[in-house]
Amino acid sequence: SAAPFAVGGRWGRAWHTRWFTVTAVVPPDWVPDDRHEVVAHLDLGFGTFMPGFQAEWLVHVGDRPVQGLQPDRRTLVLPDARPGATVELHVEAAATPMLIGDFVPTPLGDPATAPEAPLYALRVAELGRRDRTVTALKAELQLLLDQVGALPAADPSRARILHAVAAA
Repeated sequence: SAAPFAVGGRWGRAWHTRWFTVTAVVPPDWVPDDRHEVVAHLDLGFGTFMPGFQAEWLVHVGDRPVQGLQPDRRTLVLPDARPGATVELHVEAAATPMLIGDFVPTPLGDPATAPEAPLYALRVAELGRRDRTVTALKAELQLLLDQVGALPAADPSRARILHAVAAA
């Protein structure tokens, strides 16, 4: 049987999996339009923005897996969410411990020696209404910043790109 689990609750002994059912009601005033989308934002206690080597989730809608969540991808678009409707997500959470440094053996490296205490806490589980234009702008700015990082230090394009990003 499922037990209620609150935001802030600790979960995840190292190398174990836990299932969550996340439910929320879409506010009635979130009328669908071409500019906005309903999203679920979930933070299961990530330590950094490093992908992998820590908690990871796979979100299912009904019996269909739809998206993985990890430190740099914490938001799930809900294209079928309608005002007043109940959203139900089934989430498979894997408590992978963060192994730091040169992968030196630690008690966390083996389920038999890992401590009983949970490694993670559910920090956020909420619905949001996201502006598609702002989301696209954010992606374009990130692309430009990635471009700067790939250019040689002396390339004058770096300064022009950084100036444009700052102006945005």
